[in-house]
This record gives sequence, structure tokens and C-alpha cells, in this order.
Amino acid sequence: MKRKNLYNGKQPKDRQKQITRRDFLSLSGMVTAGLVIAGCSSSRKRSLTASSNKKSKVTLAKADSYDKQILRREIRNMFDELGGLGDIIKPGDRVAIKVNLTGGLRFGGEYAKVGINTYWTHPEVVRAVGEALIDAGAKELFIMEGIYEDNNYEFAGYTRIADALGARLINLNDPDPYDDFIHQKVGKDWYIYEEFIFNRLVNEVDAFVSIPKLKCHNNCGVTLALKNNIGLGPVKYYCSEAGMDNRSGMHGTRQESPTRLPKVIVDLLRARPIDLTVIDGIKTVEGGEGPWVRNTFSMVEPGILVAGKNPVATDAVATAAMGFNPDAGAYEMPFVNSLNHLALACENGLGTNHLEEIEIVGAKLEDVVYHFKPCVKSGNIVSVD
Repeated sequence: MKRKNLYNGKQPKDRQKQITRRDFLSLSGMVTAGLVIAGCSSSRKRSLTASSNKKSKVTLAKADSYDKQILRREIRNMFDELGGLGDIIKPGDRVAIKVNLTGGLRFGGEYAKVGINTYWTHPEVVRAVGEALIDAGAKELFIMEGIYEDNNYEFAGYTRIADALGARLINLNDPDPYDDFIHQKVGKDWYIYEEFIFNRLVNEVDAFVSIPKLKCHNNCGVTLALKNNIGLGPVKYYCSEAGMDNRSGMHGTRQESPTRLPKVIVDLLRARPIDLTVIDGIKTVEGGEGPWVRNTFSMVEPGILVAGKNPVATDAVATAAMGFNPDAGAYEMPFVNSLNHLALACENGLGTNHLEEIEIVGAKLEDVVYHFKPCVKSGNIVSVD
């Protein structure tokens, strides 16, 4: 696997301890029969929704490039391993695909040139997923993100992908194609937000697909499907000061962020559930979510894809594939600056972050694991999401 440090700095001598192959086997339930690890323990715990009596299924695949044929084959195989898309997509459905184009072009230069291969969702993954959705019966596709500049989609290669799929590109910072936004309730026992302001399409579509990048995050440990929902909120309603171009209000102050942001992520998942997740980990970055996280940020090529129908379980397996324990405690690696938002989601009955409760199919977890360098303790840069 190739690794390039964009800052030409030395790698830290002391990479925090990550889980070993033995740990993986243990966490995956390949230990003495009869060993039972307790599930979520919290006063907020609720029963898992729908299929709570059977394990969530998550699939892993290896892919060493963004070649269209390779991606088409691997994505189709992964969906087959999940039991197909018939339970998610019905003929004539309108489907949203949420991608991650965090930061926009503000960091220019070398970063803007390599963005689609590092910290942004690669458009060819979206093409492969979109084709499968259409074949499953989707009539309309909407590729959406709260973009930072008007030319972000074009620069990142999404205009040609949208044309090929017959999809519409949506900037979630605008109400288009409607005249106004909607207020979407979270439901009872919300943490931070009782409701969110969304583009109407976000909750109007029949199915919602998340295609994030496989990355660490300075403020919440990892940024995968759950964290990808942060981009649903129009910036003008979630910035802490007028004129700011990020969702600083969701993060809160530096003192608030460690507990506030993970809870906002859970509120968002309840307001807009995710029906299908495909995580792009072919080429990405470690040590942070974007080039604003200096000193630890560098490019890596894990060469993996992760997919599942339950976003919490999918994020948990992806976190393990990064060499981390998805059930880690608050302020433990990789959640070094925050609560574990996967555990919070589990406590709210939204899925499980316990590997022994997940059926992993496709490639073996221990065969695809790539040990990511985590973010560092606070003192780094607050996210620009």
C-alpha cells in the first residue's frame, strides 16, 4: 500500500496502539463459544428497529483502483451478498445519494488537484452504485451535498457522472428544486436539535443512500456514513456567526464539541435514516478528514470498499477495517477528542457497533484491515464541515 505524506513531515514515532489480528478475531466472535459480550448499556437504550432478531449484514471487498469495470463488478457482488436491493428500491423510486465533498476548493493547490482521490467521495464509486440502483428500479437519482462553491461538482467530476446516470445534482445549501426548506422533526428524546432544516428532497425521496469516504475525523474520531449526514444542513442555518461558511453551530465551541457533535450526529440519523451505505476506502487519507488537519494528514491507499444496509453496523465494520475498535470508550482511540458516536447510535436503537452482533460477508475483515494513523488529542484544528 502506498503512503504519501503531503506535508513532508516525519511520521510520529509513537502511533497509538491499534487492534491486532487476534483482537479482530476476538471482536468478530471467533472466540470460545458461549462468550457473550453485553450490548449497549444506557438508560437511553431502545430495542433495535425492524430486524432486531437477526444480525446486521455488512460486506467487504478489495479494489485497487477506480476502474469502472472493477467497481461495477465489486459493487454488484457486494449488493448480491447483502441480499440484493429489492427491500430498499422499488420500481419507480426516487433515490438520493449523499456524497462527501467536504471543504470545497478553499484549500487549493495540491489538495484540490488530488481531492477526488483523497478526502472526497470518488465519482466513479457513485457511478457504479447509481447504475445498480437504476437496474434495481430507481427512476430518479439525486446526487446531493452541501457544496462550498458553485463549481465543486464540475471540478470533482460529478457533472459527467450525473449526465451518464441521468441524475440531478443538488446543492443542499439551497432549497432548489423547491422554493423553501422543510423542518424535519427528530422525534422524542432528541439530544441537541428537536428538528432540522433540510432541502425537501432529503426526506421526500423513497430511499436515501450514503457514499462517504473512509476517513478519520479530528472532532469525532471517524467520518463515515453517520458523520456524512452533517452535510444535510444548509450552512446558513447552522453556522454560529453570519457569513461563516461551515456548520460551526453543530460543532459548538471547542469545549462543547466533544460531546455536542456526536449527539448532533445521532439526532441527524434519526431525522434522516440511511437505507444503504457504500464506503469508499480505495484511496483516501489518514490522520484527519481534510488538509486543514495539519501534521497528521497524509494520503493512503487501503484498497477497500464497505457496504451495508444498517449504517451503524456498516460504520462499525469500516472502523474495524481502519484498525480501530468501534466499541472504544469516549476519548479512546480513534475517538480521542470526543464521545463515541457509534456507541451513542447503538444506545438509541439505531444499529449495533459490536462486531460480534454483525455478520461480515465478502472479504475477511482481517484480510482487508489497514491500520490508519488516528487524529491527535485536541489542539489540532476544529473541523470545517
